[in-house]
Amino acid sequence: MRAVKSFINFLIDNDKLQHNPILKLRLPRPDAQPVLPLSAQEVVIINSYINKYFEDPDRTYLIFHLMLDCGLRSGEVVRLRISDVIPDSGIIRIYRSKGNKSRFLPVPEGLMKYLHHYIKETSNDRKLNKTNQVFLLEDGRPIDSECLKRICTKIKKVTGIERFHAHLCRHTFATSFLMGGGNMESLRVLTGHEDYDVLKGYLHIAHSMELMNIDIYRLDERFFQQFRYR
Repeated sequence: MRAVKSFINFLIDNDKLQHNPILKLRLPRPDAQPVLPLSAQEVVIINSYINKYFEDPDRTYLIFHLMLDCGLRSGEVVRLRISDVIPDSGIIRIYRSKGNKSRFLPVPEGLMKYLHHYIKETSNDRKLNKTNQVFLLEDGRPIDSECLKRICTKIKKVTGIERFHAHLCRHTFATSFLMGGGNMESLRVLTGHEDYDVLKGYLHIAHSMELMNIDIYRLDERFFQQFRYR
């Protein structure tokens, strides 16, 4: 198909065709390669290295664990606003994310306390820079996607976990949720997917991890007790 598309473009460029007959034809998606989720020990290592190597360990820890323990996309972390954090209810709102859709997510109690503390500690910088975003740079300005990429690259470098990247956290969340007894529909709602196509890959990996008895990182019990997934 790539060869045909290239040839069609060649014909158009040389005035042999007036329009592209396969303009709306999409290439089939390749099968996704299986990715090993983070193990419990690897998360312990990452946490210890965050405290050791990062100038703002609180911010880095929260970014890492919101993706890992709540399944946030990297862009959702960057855009998270103060008004989206609801400590009394123990939830955060993901406002107009992929597909312009919003959703609510539960946050483990300890992580929510940590997040609420960070917000209070950085409130002066936030007022000074007139921003409502949760996560700030060292100079008080809100973080951006490039900052988050640098954080993930540094985690990969200092820990030696070569497969680490932001999406691996969300990948681990989904796999761990299914291994803990969560169902596909609940996972679809929590991750903000429209259908089950991507989630089927997580289900396959979860079954593989169970068969091999691999100790991947385990989610907080809140995901299984409060919402009665088990």
